[in-house]
Amino acid sequence: MSEMDAYKDLFLSESTDYLQSVTDGLLALEETPHDLAHVEVVFRGAHSLKGMSAAMGYERTAELTHTMEGLMDRVRHRDRKVDADLIDLMLDAVDAVRTSIAEESSGQTEATDFSELIARFVEMQAPDVWDTESPHGSDEGSDDSKASDRSPAVAPAESGASTSLSPTEGESVRQYSVAVTLEEDCVLKAVRAYMVIKRLNYLGTVTDTVPSARDIEDERFDLEFIVKVQTASAPSEIAKAVTAVTEVADASVSEDAPAVQTGEIASSAHDASDVSSRRRDTPMILETQTVRISIGYLDSMVDLVGELITFRSRLDRIAEAMGSRALDDAVEDLHRISTELRYVVMDTRMVPVENIFNRFPRMVRDLARALDKDVVFRMEGLGIELDRTVLDEIGDPIVHLLRNSIDHGIERAEARKAAGKPPKGTVTLSAKRERDTVRITISDDGAGIDAERIWAKACSVGLVGPDDRATFDDDDILMLTCAPGFSTVEQATRVSGRGVGMDAVKGKIEYLGGSLAIRSKVGVGTDFELTLPLTLAIIQVLLVSAGRQTFALPLSFVDEVLAAETVKIDAIDGMPVIVYRDDEVIPLYRLDRVLGFSDTDGPAADSKEQIILINSPDGGKRGLVVESLGGRTEAVIKPLSPLFRETKGLSGATVLGDARVALIIDPRTLFSG
Repeated sequence: MSEMDAYKDLFLSESTDYLQSVTDGLLALEETPHDLAHVEVVFRGAHSLKGMSAAMGYERTAELTHTMEGLMDRVRHRDRKVDADLIDLMLDAVDAVRTSIAEESSGQTEATDFSELIARFVEMQAPDVWDTESPHGSDEGSDDSKASDRSPAVAPAESGASTSLSPTEGESVRQYSVAVTLEEDCVLKAVRAYMVIKRLNYLGTVTDTVPSARDIEDERFDLEFIVKVQTASAPSEIAKAVTAVTEVADASVSEDAPAVQTGEIASSAHDASDVSSRRRDTPMILETQTVRISIGYLDSMVDLVGELITFRSRLDRIAEAMGSRALDDAVEDLHRISTELRYVVMDTRMVPVENIFNRFPRMVRDLARALDKDVVFRMEGLGIELDRTVLDEIGDPIVHLLRNSIDHGIERAEARKAAGKPPKGTVTLSAKRERDTVRITISDDGAGIDAERIWAKACSVGLVGPDDRATFDDDDILMLTCAPGFSTVEQATRVSGRGVGMDAVKGKIEYLGGSLAIRSKVGVGTDFELTLPLTLAIIQVLLVSAGRQTFALPLSFVDEVLAAETVKIDAIDGMPVIVYRDDEVIPLYRLDRVLGFSDTDGPAADSKEQIILINSPDGGKRGLVVESLGGRTEAVIKPLSPLFRETKGLSGATVLGDARVALIIDPRTLFSG
């Protein structure tokens, strides 16, 4: 194993982030070609990838990224304008770099030939003229303009003091120069320098570096660099913090300025602005305080927390049987600690949907160009968080629905104009938190889906009978598109039309414990709504009994619990209902009958049964009759055997504290069929 293999995982992880940053920058640049900030993002991403690849010994990747960097440098200097051909070429290069990294990191000898791509770059390098209508065109010859164009892409640490250890009022703050020397065999010098700067920022406020932040990022220094920091810490403490960084050989600390008081700094706006201006080149890495952890470790932690919760339930029963006050107190403490631990572990698994959404703008752009359609793609709710396991599974369903929206939904510009619509269609991907679920919506303002056309096709293939039309509303008919093999497209294309998509989407979402809904209006557009659980690991449940068995009902679906004798029970067309608060009629179901344990419809006469009001996924309410309640608890979800996975009304199982197994009720499918 070579010495660089130790850095491979770090390189692969970092390169993925850089490639995504370059892709996002290119897509933003295509929308605003004169915004040099986006040019700078792409240039810096390619430049950083080049340096990292060279350090790893990945020569072909370094050559590709160097070529990308060169072209973007021409754009930075306004020797080449931004157009669709340039964006296409750069995006193709991103794909090539991704392929090259995969090949070189795995040691493949038969590598992909990129000569044709390089030739396209050579052709693209021909001098061009920047669009004279550019808002920057008026001051192209100005030195200030040139300097601005070449300013660092790294944003300043806008609130560096807030992320550092602030001295108390009246404490003496001094400015020091910290001369740092790295070990001779240090490989990733820029990384070590960033780590030093971050540690110093914990002790105070980093105000400047020598060489500059740009030069440090580009590794344009030997083994020494200087960091200027304002802090109340002692020189020995500063040196100790720096030398604790791996591959740092030495740190020398010297004082630069006389002591000042914290109050004086705070009261002087001029001083504060001066500090801010001197801090402008501090690398962005100072704002990042994260650690990359394999999802496998998090899965193991969730499993262990699940076992702890199950064990806690056993202790609950033991404490109740023994009647020991001391044991009760200990179990109560265990409850508190395990609950806090559960929230912490689950939070570590929660990831913003942006992590999966950011792959779609490139796909939408490429598909729209391939289909000769003008599409504006919007994303909303990027900060909404989902369990990483759920997030990893929903990528393919979203891809299919987006492709459907662009291929079948959005019309070409001429057709849209004829219909009185803007020539550019809009596709929106949004996420919204609702209770313990997240709703992801893919919507378009296209042609919509004709429910009658779907019905006619379903009748022709024998999926439904013509006489059944009265029992289906439009939303029910649209869901027929999820039947296996169903398609209204007469001729399949490379994008869609084979009837193997919507059934797979629905199956995947339901496998994750979610649901799919389709709403559409002809000429207006279509919405696909995916409702997903926040997590697949641990949920809050209400234990209920029916047919002398115990079941777990997710609390996220429970609206209210009523005693059977306190409500008015009636019947409509033979179907039991309850009249809820004098103005709402709610259908009533017995859990044991729905699951096949009983033939009784409503509550038994003079029974002590309970009625649970269920908030159904379709927006309505239903009443569920159970024999008794067993209390609220946390359930560690265990998947059902494949033999029972298709069973209606069940989504999993959990182990109770007395070692009994309770099946988890799924209200999404319990009342269907």
